[in-house]
Amino acid sequence: MAHAYLAEALHAAGQLDDAESAYAETLDRAPLEAVFHMNYGNLLRDQNQWAAAERSFRRAIELRPDFALAYCNLGNVLADRRDYESATAAFEKAIELDPADVTTHLRLGDMALKQRQFAQAERAYHHALEIAPHNADLYYGLGEVCRLQRRPADAERAYRKAIELQPKHAAAHTALGIVFYDRGDVDEAERLYRKALELDPDNLAPYGNLGITLWMPTRT
Repeated sequence: MAHAYLAEALHAAGQLDDAESAYAETLDRAPLEAVFHMNYGNLLRDQNQWAAAERSFRRAIELRPDFALAYCNLGNVLADRRDYESATAAFEKAIELDPADVTTHLRLGDMALKQRQFAQAERAYHHALEIAPHNADLYYGLGEVCRLQRRPADAERAYRKAIELQPKHAAAHTALGIVFYDRGDVDEAERLYRKALELDPDNLAPYGNLGITLWMPTRT
């Protein structure tokens, strides 16, 4: 058990190589403990070793078939590999096992959105909001559904709610900027893009949006 705690601590500290060694030692000592396989899978995913991570999550599920969190993590790595259909199945199984887990409902909505299955995405986000009505990411997801369906007023309401709940939600600022840009209000779009960059300078998306806004030849 001490090796398991050490592995988790090293992982949390970003010492991934040392954490991998500690997880290997942990699994040598307790090869039938599902949670250790899942945690090792999370480490492998952080190292972008997606195939190996998938094997670890599937081993965890094999050892403990009712392990909802392992199904959710399996869904995450399948989504990393852009296998959205298989990821959806994993998230649906996780929800079957743990219907109250908000994160899994969010991820299920995200998978539907990736596949442009807008009705399913909207249903998943609304279902999750019944459980967690103050979750900003869920409102952001709803905003994306509405924007991609060309429902700008609904999208604006959802993005504004996300920002109200989480004022530092950079993605919601960027997306709301797109709504204003599409509406022709480039000044407000620029303000929102700049705010998004202030909140998350490492995110490349607002730079591109801001550049297009500043380039517009009709601006004075």
